[in-house]
Amino acid sequence: MGDIIKPGSLDAAILAGGRQPEFGGSIPNKTFVRIGNRPLFIHVLSSLLLVRHIRRIYIVGPKDEIEKELRIASSEIDLTPKTVIVLQESTGILENVMKAFHHSVANKLPGDADSENTEKLFFAIGGDSPLVLPEEVEQFIGLCDISRYDYFMGMTPSEVLEHFKPTANRRGISMAYSHFSNMLTRINNMHMARLERVSNRNEFGEIYRIRYLRNIANIIRMAIGLMKRESRFFDWGGWVNMFMAMWCRKMGLYKLSDYFRRNITIERVENVASLLLGTRAKIVFTTYGGAALDMDRPKNKEAMEENFDYWTTLQREIGQRYGERMAKATGNAGL
Repeated sequence: MGDIIKPGSLDAAILAGGRQPEFGGSIPNKTFVRIGNRPLFIHVLSSLLLVRHIRRIYIVGPKDEIEKELRIASSEIDLTPKTVIVLQESTGILENVMKAFHHSVANKLPGDADSENTEKLFFAIGGDSPLVLPEEVEQFIGLCDISRYDYFMGMTPSEVLEHFKPTANRRGISMAYSHFSNMLTRINNMHMARLERVSNRNEFGEIYRIRYLRNIANIIRMAIGLMKRESRFFDWGGWVNMFMAMWCRKMGLYKLSDYFRRNITIERVENVASLLLGTRAKIVFTTYGGAALDMDRPKNKEAMEENFDYWTTLQREIGQRYGERMAKATGNAGL
């Protein structure tokens, strides 16, 4: 695996900003949706507080509202194990991540190495994944080969997420998957990077949009965007095939879907991501599920409310069950 991240050495950001009008105007954004009488981002914070690798947590969003919720939560949650810092949000996801990163490098803690900012790793997670567990965050961090790569994108295999789909007796959450030759998977909300080593940080948005490409018009639009970036035909053509496979599966055309994804290897997608971002990118698979179960749509809220305790227990059961199997399928030692 190479170098490992030492406990208590990593700074992290919870992204709790943005606007989501579909959830109504009574809350600042979707991370303030309440599950179990707590905003979603407080659930995420509760898990990060228990992650041994993390020492300092930034929450980036509407500062006054976040601080109000922290005061309420402090009566139930011990916030002292980590340093928690709230920053006022900027205009977008990347700007919010960079604000937290710049604050962290400008405010070094005692014992910090006096090294270049290019070596500093920074972890970021969306504030709308209330089911994420400390175990899943630690699994992700532990699988990041920081000796060989500089950007790590979390993904969750479909066979894990199928456990959270609707059934005859329970509400659930159904998601679109990215299609690789040997597996279906979904980008989750965990990312880690040496941000100063990512030459094209403005492309993070394109990478993250993969999960939202639900129709063929958007697929074609993104393919054209890749062509304009002068990617090789092999690269952008493969990207289109992956999305066509997703669209065909959605239409029930399973054989055609398998045809389109037959040559879409994990390494091929990593190469495109590396090209887009101007860095050494790596996909990291986790096997719990919570980091991928976010609040993209209002109807997910009802499923979260109904299943929160059950799904929390279920994650711990399936996380280890699928770990060894996924390690063999993906080459991620240590799952």
